[in-house]
Amino acid sequence: MSYYIGVDVGGGTWIAGETFRLVYDDLCLGMRATLCTKLVTERFEIPATHEGLLSLIHLYEEEDPQFIRGMIDVYFDALAQGDPAARQVADVMASRGAAFIAGHIGKRRFAGDAVEVILSGSMHTKLVPDWYVDLMKEKTEALSGRKCDFRRLTVPPVTGCINWILEEQQK
Repeated sequence: MSYYIGVDVGGGTWIAGETFRLVYDDLCLGMRATLCTKLVTERFEIPATHEGLLSLIHLYEEEDPQFIRGMIDVYFDALAQGDPAARQVADVMASRGAAFIAGHIGKRRFAGDAVEVILSGSMHTKLVPDWYVDLMKEKTEALSGRKCDFRRLTVPPVTGCINWILEEQQK
């Protein structure tokens, strides 16, 4: 599994890796319980055991596209159901996203009181709940010292283009 050193926090492969980590921490280390465990064991039809999870390791290491997509679905299902462990991952994503945006704001000059921030890509336009965008906005404003106006692009093919292409191919 590729591990991106702070570059793609919140990207699909990272989310899949974090979901795997949450389930590993639950099943193998006995740490924080997470709804992700139930969802992963059901989706991939494995027992809720250390061995069951490790039977998926080759898919994780090979970055199998169906596995990655399945883990992303599991994560966002758990997040939508209010899973505290999934929400903690969302906080990391929002913090990193805010740092990224604030860093760009600090390197440029913007006229007016508010900086318009356009969110594109399927994660921001189709998957995350409104509270996540609000959290990232709050963190961005705190880091940048600027008021921000976050807007989600919602018209294909601008947003989540690759996912729409994949969805169309599956029909």
